[in-house]
Amino acid sequence: HPDHKIEYTPDQLRQILVDAGFSIKAEWGICEMPLTVKTRAFSYHDFLVGGAISHNINDSYVLFFDCEKVPE
Repeated sequence: HPDHKIEYTPDQLRQILVDAGFSIKAEWGICEMPLTVKTRAFSYHDFLVGGAISHNINDSYVLFFDCEKVPE
């Protein structure tokens, strides 16, 4: 998205969470972005055609990680 200053890939965000001491229980993508991924240009149309909640985290607009802090 053009207004974002930093956009993490799922792999980057996953690693940040693990490095911070979290265990990842589940991960989901919210609003798949098939046109944006295909054309590599942000498309607002994806909000209409993309899946609302998906296991396809790599092609989603929002990343959701269900995490638990690992006891020290």
